[in-house]
Amino acid sequence: MIVCAVFQLPEVKVAVAGATVEVWDVATGQERLRLESCASAIVFPATFSPDGSLVAYSCQDGSVHINDAKSGRLLYSIAAHTADVFGLQFDPGGGFLACASFDGTGSIIDLATGEVCHVLEGHTDK
Repeated sequence: MIVCAVFQLPEVKVAVAGATVEVWDVATGQERLRLESCASAIVFPATFSPDGSLVAYSCQDGSVHINDAKSGRLLYSIAAHTADVFGLQFDPGGGFLACASFDGTGSIIDLATGEVCHVLEGHTDK
């Protein structure tokens, strides 16, 4: 089951997430990369860094994984949250990754260190 799909330009590639994250070349229809870092069954969401060099995704256990988008090498595996992450977004400069979780918090990951540098708390759903 595919639960997420994102495009990355200018190379025109797409990452789809389900039980794995797959990076596909849109022009040829060929799979470029398959990432299988999650022990849980569903990977959601997935996103590319602004320059296309990184792909980030989250697992059902709240962990966030960041891989090299060409080689597939796992750069960071971060225990960022205690529940599913439903949103991931790189900042335009590519130095940070924002995460939103069903645990009621947001987090900011510093991509230079692979560590959570800020936890955002206090949202009341109002």
